[in-house]
Amino acid sequence: MIREAIQKVSDVDRGESAEKIQTDFPSIVKVKDICRNKAIIEGTRITVRHIVVMLQSGDSVDDILQVYPHLKSAQVHDAIRYYHDYRNEIEREIKENRIENVLKEYNAIMDERGIVHFPNRRKKDVSRLA
Repeated sequence: MIREAIQKVSDVDRGESAEKIQTDFPSIVKVKDICRNKAIIEGTRITVRHIVVMLQSGDSVDDILQVYPHLKSAQVHDAIRYYHDYRNEIEREIKENRIENVLKEYNAIMDERGIVHFPNRRKKDVSRLA
């Protein structure tokens, strides 16, 4: 269960404060306006979903630590434990972030080279998404 504790933390990117919700797992938080308020490893923008997708793709904890050397093993294990307790939440996030669903959400298409196009948006509108 997510604890009721909400505190102000610094949002380094904008120099503003944001609300942080601490979970039952020491390394896992949800921060308002960061990664759409999804569960992340504290101090990073690495989502629990991303860790789970890597594991489901065959990566080991050691592989993840090689890709993200600034992470500690305990942080990755907290993400795994969070997933086991909140499996439905993370599986829903995985489904929402599949390419076919993202393309549909943004009314975009992907060409044969893997380049995403937004046919109903003007060029300056698309630059906001970057």
